Amino acid sequence: MLLEQIDYIADSAQAQVSGRGSFQLNDSITAYWVEIRQFWFQHHSLFLYNKSQNAFTDRVTLAEFYGGDGGQVLIGSWLFDYDGDGKKDILRREIQHSIIPGDEDVIERTEHSAGLLLWRNGRFVEMPLRDTAAAIKRFPIRGF
Repeated sequence: MLLEQIDYIADSAQAQVSGRGSFQLNDSITAYWVEIRQFWFQHHSLFLYNKSQNAFTDRVTLAEFYGGDGGQVLIGSWLFDYDGDGKKDILRREIQHSIIPGDEDVIERTEHSAGLLLWRNGRFVEMPLRDTAAAIKRFPIRGF
């Protein structure tokens, strides 16, 4: 099941799942924006429904906030035509915050990253960004 791909949802029967909207990606594929909450964890995905297969065939993470005592992960996305081909693409930002206990001090580390998913042949495909630092600056998400 596609919900099982979301690591921190240990029991998907206890998660609150809400539909937030839908839109066509092409003639045969509809994207359904779904919000999933369990305790303080929050997650937003696009579930891709293929009409010709009469089934949900893929899931793409758009946004989430989860973690524990040792660190947290925050993801945010922008859905727009990145490459000018008239199709929706996803630019995804991520911040990972970790706390590493040492002998004398605690080390806090925060890492920023960005990724690109282009719509190609009926699915989102990860592609390299030309300038990751520029994408991090242009598409900010609030950190911890």
